[in-house]
Amino acid sequence: MGEPSGQRSMSSIDQMPLAVVGDVIRISVYQNPDLGTEARLSENGQVTMPLIGAVNLDGLSSTAAEQKRIMLSCRGMFYRC
Repeated sequence: MGEPSGQRSMSSIDQMPLAVVGDVIRISVYQNPDLGTEARLSENGQVTMPLIGAVNLDGLSSTAAEQKRIMLSCRGMFYRC
């Protein structure tokens, strides 16, 4: 049995792409508003994030994008991980 039109389960929402080229996305960092950004995904699928730089998010789910941001933040030693 399928889901009603217009409704998706949490798992299917997570599998949807976060954004595609040209979309405007907002990234927030809990308790660090200066590290958040709102930007348009460039032609190559990247957005520039404070302290991290250019990050390719084209086609990633929201979970995958968050994991990528955390990994890059830890790699740059911006957070204790």
